[in-house]
Amino acid sequence: MPSKIKTAVFGLLLMMLLLCGCTSHDPSPSADGLLPHLSVDLQITTSADSDNNKTFSVAIEDNEQPFQDADRVQFEIFPENDPEAVQMVEGHQTKPGLYEASQKLDKGLYVVTCRVHSKDYQVMPSRYFAIGNEAVEKLALIEQSLKGDAVQTPDGGGHHHH
Repeated sequence: MPSKIKTAVFGLLLMMLLLCGCTSHDPSPSADGLLPHLSVDLQITTSADSDNNKTFSVAIEDNEQPFQDADRVQFEIFPENDPEAVQMVEGHQTKPGLYEASQKLDKGLYVVTCRVHSKDYQVMPSRYFAIGNEAVEKLALIEQSLKGDAVQTPDGGGHHHH
């Protein structure tokens, strides 16, 4: 065999060997066909004190079991019209799979994003929340507009074809 052909065959065999050695560690789907993921329930409650503290909590589960392996849980809070005024509050595990933080806030409409970081996951659920009657009314309007097609116009609404 000529040397150029030997070199080409050797190169192809080497490339095939190297490519066969590369494997991807993709998670396998569960019995219901879903890839492994975290279930996250972000909650906001009013504390009983008079300082208008809000308690943010996030319940995290992995395969319906409390997830305790978060490297870091942070709550990012800002007024809905001023993302530059962001406040970062560290979350602390209060019981298995439940992370909490408290923050004093004035009346207004806010966005909270919970940032959960671990070796295998990074999730960031967000929610609007309101403090005070005016903010509650504004939030209700936002939620109504997010329903999209459920909002009807006075003429019967919807999309018409002629």
